[in-house]
Amino acid sequence: MPSSREEFLPTRWSLLSRLKDWDDQKSWRQFFDTYWRLIYNTGVK
Repeated sequence: MPSSREEFLPTRWSLLSRLKDWDDQKSWRQFFDTYWRLIYNTGVK
C-alpha cells in the first residue's frame, strides 16, 4: 500500500507531450524526479 498520496500523482499531459523531445533534459529530469521510485519499485518486484 502506498505510504502517501504523492505516490499517485497524475502525470500532466503537458509533461508527457514534452517527453516526445528526447533532447528536452529539463522535462526528462522532472519526469524522473517524480516517478523514479514507482519505476524502480515496479522493476524490482
